[in-house]
Amino acid sequence: SIGTDASQQRGLTWMPHGLGGALRPLDVERQPLRIGIVGTNQSRKNWGFAALLCRAIHYRMPEVRLWWHIDTFVRAVDVNALLDDFGLAGVVEVTQPPMTDGELAERYASCIMTLNPAGGEGFGYTIFESLTCDVPCLHTDYAGGASLMRSFRLENYLVPPSGEWTIEGQWNLVRPVLAVEPWMNKINYVLQERAEAGELAKQVEHLQWRNLSQLWLRWMREGIA
Repeated sequence: SIGTDASQQRGLTWMPHGLGGALRPLDVERQPLRIGIVGTNQSRKNWGFAALLCRAIHYRMPEVRLWWHIDTFVRAVDVNALLDDFGLAGVVEVTQPPMTDGELAERYASCIMTLNPAGGEGFGYTIFESLTCDVPCLHTDYAGGASLMRSFRLENYLVPPSGEWTIEGQWNLVRPVLAVEPWMNKINYVLQERAEAGELAKQVEHLQWRNLSQLWLRWMREGIA
């Protein structure tokens, strides 16, 4: 907990990450419809399920373009192998760093929504990057990212897990098993129930560094004092 007046006024019991000022709503054409997924190539990001879900989107909504932004093609998964195995080679556009925040904001803003089917986010940075660009992000209703979305009254963008669980690794990490249909239902919901322009960005505006910098400085000074 951070015991500053500013944090208590906002109801914060944690020190939030900040988002760069280049990440902001942009007036970008959203035709054709595009759905994006942004994440590192780590096991908790659930890229295997992302491929399964994108195959369903492609078959049921062939007019929708798909975009993935990753840090590296081979680590937890082989991205090219996933694309080949799920019939998505040439269907999903894949980008990598280097990319400026401004370029990333343009990519986010070109999407009608983004997806984050992760199985255990602490903060979920890409969730709030997307929202800062005024683009809805669907996220698994599990762990820290889901808790934060609820605190921002964004529970309509949470997708329930299947109710089954996996146990992973030597530390027995509990991960939810996801199912395609709840995600497709929520994707259809977002397509039908569009948020008002600027509404989502306003919900997370306090996470911009220009608004957080004094809170961080005050916290650091309290720790030194």
